[in-house]
Amino acid sequence: MRCLADNTVLKELNISYNLLGIKTCKAINNVVWTNDNIAVIDISHNPIDEEGAKCLYEAVYSHNESLKSFGDLSSNLLMGVRIWEEITQCLKVNESSKEMKKA
Repeated sequence: MRCLADNTVLKELNISYNLLGIKTCKAINNVVWTNDNIAVIDISHNPIDEEGAKCLYEAVYSHNESLKSFGDLSSNLLMGVRIWEEITQCLKVNESSKEMKKA
């Protein structure tokens, strides 16, 4: 994940079905904070718990405006419905603000 922080070419990354946990969520948090080019990081179908989900939420809510999707968050049952809904809302705000900037 370290190499993604400075990568300006990659727009989408699919790491679904990889048994991702809190360490990966922290690494994704760092990527989201430093990489304003990546639009999709698909983390669906992973055992990400509420702690990992909060880490992802913090990154999207606090800083990143380019990320549009984490994939199907509802498939990550351990994170809980409330937190994935909050993350989804933040990503929708990112999408609409990016559209407004284009106009």
